[in-house]
Amino acid sequence: MTRSALLNVMVQTARKVGRGLSRDFGEIEQLQISMKGTEDYVFASQRKAWRTLIYDLEKARPGYSFLFSDNHEIQGNDKSHRWLVALLNGRNNFRHALPFFSVSIALEREKQIVSALVYNPILNELFTTEKSKGVFFNDKRLRVTTRMDLDTAMVICDIPDGRQALRPHERERNSAIASTAAFVRSLGSEALGLAFVATGRADAYFKNTAHLCDIAAGILLIREAGGFVSTPDGKTHDMNDIETGIIAGNETIQKNLVRLLNLPKERK
Repeated sequence: MTRSALLNVMVQTARKVGRGLSRDFGEIEQLQISMKGTEDYVFASQRKAWRTLIYDLEKARPGYSFLFSDNHEIQGNDKSHRWLVALLNGRNNFRHALPFFSVSIALEREKQIVSALVYNPILNELFTTEKSKGVFFNDKRLRVTTRMDLDTAMVICDIPDGRQALRPHERERNSAIASTAAFVRSLGSEALGLAFVATGRADAYFKNTAHLCDIAAGILLIREAGGFVSTPDGKTHDMNDIETGIIAGNETIQKNLVRLLNLPKERK
């Protein structure tokens, strides 16, 4: 595949950040420390990665704004461009030495996502896309699956971490999916889950609530892979709404999920 100069910058930055996270991940696998000690170590790892990412992206594209999944913002002079970054998507997996976490970077131009990537540094798996150019997994072009029925589908259905209790209607939605889909998995990383759907590893993705930065790259990946994506109520995502949810899959599976959950509006 031929990448634009912009996407090359994003890939180089993600790989550089990923190398640092990989080194720290190796230490977590070996360390026998307290929960608090682990948390401090993860925080320090994130801070190093944060500094690297900001330095490299600002150097390549001065003036662009940043939004991170912890709601931290950096306002740039260029108001038409914004980086949407989930620096360590799957943080609790990282903290527990599970190799399912990612660096997720999306570029928004005039409220439209135009370039995106998701990178798992431990498995060296890179998912990239640019508007109107398709989706690539380690430089091989892939698409969403063509499976039609939920009763034969694998759905990735992420749930909140322990202290974030599901509301009754959210619990009902998850139960409906679990009782209908053939297979249900929870990865603990929204970005990876959406990347897996975009490249055919799974048929659909659902989460009741997520931060925009955690799903921004995945939104473009899904669309460029021939899939459909909406909020849980069937609407197009609002780039001003930083807390939202998502349903994604091929056209049929995505519509079937909306119907299954009895949401008020279906994606046409």
